[in-house]
Formats: sequence, C-alpha cells, structure tokens
Amino acid sequence: MMTEVYSWSGRDEDARIESAEVLRLDPNFSLEKSEKTKNQSELSCLKLLRKKFHLFLQGTIFF
Repeated sequence: MMTEVYSWSGRDEDARIESAEVLRLDPNFSLEKSEKTKNQSELSCLKLLRKKFHLFLQGTIFF
C-alpha cells in the first residue's frame, strides 16, 4: 500500500525502495495475487484513498 501512496504523490524513488523491500520480504509477490487476497473492506478503503488523492491533486480537497 505504501508503494501506491508514494507513487500517487510523485515520490517515485520512495515507491521503488518500498517495492524492493516488498520483493525482498516476498520474492514471489505479485499485484495480481495481492488483489485477489484483499478483502472487500481493504478494497473499499483503497478506492476511497485513490478518489481523495485525485481530488487533492485537482485542488478540490485539502487534508
């Protein structure tokens, strides 16, 4: 999840570092497998975070 947050916020280097750590901990990690194992609550939370982040980037919402 932190990889997504870093990526959304333009912190590409931090996203790469976080991705490398995920792969270090789980060399077989894949996004496809991860999405299949998330429960509905986690998916709803991510969807809401994405929406709020896009609104933030548009300048229509502030944190």
